[in-house]
Amino acid sequence: MSRATIRSLRLILKLPNTRSLRCLTAFLAVGVFVQCGRDPEAPKPQPTAKAKTPPAKPRPPKKRRQQPVQSGFRRVVIPSEEFSTAEPPAATDPKEGAQMDAKAAALLAKLNPLPDKEGCLQILAELSAIRSAKNLAVCERLLAHSDPEVRALALTAVHGAEPEGVGALLDKGMRDTSADVRLQALEAAQHFLPQSELLEQSLSKAVGDSDPHVRQLGLYLGLNQPAAARDRILERAASSQHPDLASAAIGVFQSEPSKPNIERIIRGLGHPSPDVREQARDILALNLQQTFTAPAEAMDWWRKNQHHYSEELVEIVP
Repeated sequence: MSRATIRSLRLILKLPNTRSLRCLTAFLAVGVFVQCGRDPEAPKPQPTAKAKTPPAKPRPPKKRRQQPVQSGFRRVVIPSEEFSTAEPPAATDPKEGAQMDAKAAALLAKLNPLPDKEGCLQILAELSAIRSAKNLAVCERLLAHSDPEVRALALTAVHGAEPEGVGALLDKGMRDTSADVRLQALEAAQHFLPQSELLEQSLSKAVGDSDPHVRQLGLYLGLNQPAAARDRILERAASSQHPDLASAAIGVFQSEPSKPNIERIIRGLGHPSPDVREQARDILALNLQQTFTAPAEAMDWWRKNQHHYSEELVEIVP
């Protein structure tokens, strides 16, 4: 009996009784049919020699668009080949600064009315080499375009603009109807407004977004913020009605054992999602060796017994 036959029989025997009998009967019937239709004395057919074909010439690799750096989550927006995300150099003297302002103003004049997508991408390619406060007006105008790729890329060309203006622009991006544009607004906020109050505002909006990728990217970036902002973003994520976000936040609390985090996990017992409640219940059982079904019950027990644990949740043996 061949190895393939043995493997097939093993798979069949693992099926439930009724299905196993049906499949085994059919399998044996097919085997008998094949065996009966073959002459045992007939010589086995010899494989025919195949004509050697010359090896195919290697095809030249296709030119692909450069993919953006991944942040651990989905990234849909792909910059065009002409677009560069590199920071343009700052002007070295007032004369050069005036020239950059003039170039940005000239590009803004080309946007009335708005050209088609290719025309806008060409303008963005030129704008990416300019560092001027007037870049902001060009990007604001491009946010009115109907194509989401143009709107998304407009959020990455605000080099030289004041942080307040950049924050207002990215706030518009966070309210865009396209989730891809909102994703780009988050990454632009991380780049142009690192560890700022404006960035925290964008991240707080992101964790309440309707798109799961935007929510999770907001939480992911929020974990790299200063301690106070990080805690606020985690609290907002843990109280989210979206199970994916609440579960991710509780997972962070589990990886950082502490008394405050135990109380945050206890609140997860009251989440609308049964999966989140089960996750919180399992974590508490693992850390406290107690099984709870309701937040009030767990919190009451914890307040009476937390003195038996260190700040890192190591049980203190008397």
